[in-house]
Amino acid sequence: MTMRSIADRRYRIALHARETSYGAGGRPIASFPLIACVWAAQDNEDQSLSERGDKQASSASATFTTDYKAPYMQTKRIRMGRVSYRVVSVRKSGVLHPSLQFTVQRETTD
Repeated sequence: MTMRSIADRRYRIALHARETSYGAGGRPIASFPLIACVWAAQDNEDQSLSERGDKQASSASATFTTDYKAPYMQTKRIRMGRVSYRVVSVRKSGVLHPSLQFTVQRETTD
């Protein structure tokens, strides 16, 4: 793991947790309350195309790195501008200056 400088953290992202409540008839309703807005470094996105029936779908994955704070471990969704990402994994690294790496996949709206 390479040490990321603060200058690399040039992307403003919003970290969201996932909460589930139950509406009328016991139907689950998911909401994504804001945890924090932070500056993060973004590694290159990997683009991959796959075919689903007669429709071509693209999915993109990326890695965001930011400072470690305990509440950030609850992150399930990241928004950067108008793009939403689903958090696939969260990894804490470093001892003196801990950081978090979020591996994410772009959410698609069908």
